[in-house]
Amino acid sequence: MNGKDLMVGMNFVDEKFIQEAETKQIKKSRPFFVSKYIGVAACFVLLIGTVIGISFLKETAPPLTQPPGPIEMVPEESDAFLLDMDLIHNNTINGIGENDVGYDPDVYDVRSWKAADISEHYGKELQPAYVPPGLTASSYNEHAEPVYTKDGAIVSDLITLGFYTGFYEDGSPELFEETGYVKGISIQAVKVGELATCLYLEPETNRQTTDIGGTDVTFGVQHISGNVPELYTAEFRSGGIRYLVVGWQIQQEEVLKVVASIIRGDANISIIQ
Repeated sequence: MNGKDLMVGMNFVDEKFIQEAETKQIKKSRPFFVSKYIGVAACFVLLIGTVIGISFLKETAPPLTQPPGPIEMVPEESDAFLLDMDLIHNNTINGIGENDVGYDPDVYDVRSWKAADISEHYGKELQPAYVPPGLTASSYNEHAEPVYTKDGAIVSDLITLGFYTGFYEDGSPELFEETGYVKGISIQAVKVGELATCLYLEPETNRQTTDIGGTDVTFGVQHISGNVPELYTAEFRSGGIRYLVVGWQIQQEEVLKVVASIIRGDANISIIQ
């Protein structure tokens, strides 16, 4: 059978059957076409809705906050120089002797220095970087009386600095009626000459020193009973200058801070008990 025979055979088919076949073919094709594009449109609408929803949430959502609970505070590192009281070696003393060196006026001359002369001679300011709260510098701190030979050589450049709670009209430090002692700190410094003498009970070979910033310091303490306060001293050499620091009615921690500030040149010092 060829195509011509099919065409001839079609002439004998009832017209009704041909129309039904065409109608069914059209009805089968229409649902596929419509469902295809409806699915695409639905996906597109869903995508648009998702984008709009995310944008809305970003605009209206509250900012994130840290959940309640303790906040750990991390302290900043400190550059303070630490002094451990447990590492301080104290030597027992029985007071302080006077600097009783006498100078014959026929052989020596006593001159007068002001603050500028003192700084020029020592090459630095002698006032410590740290002064305990409540203490005031003495007016005599800006004056010194060095001793020279007749030919101009210095034999004593002793400088005395005082910091006390109060002063009399003549500039001398006030004495406390309860104890008969001043309250404050005295600092002696020399390049040439003698300092006042600490009267140690131990022989020199048995005295202990304490390392403060690389400097050996000899600390002394006088334990006194009754109303008389303890006396604290510190002897050391720093920068070619010999020092004697004495504290009356002052905690030893304050004396340590003064000593460390002289050695280090700053007041950033903390005490570890």
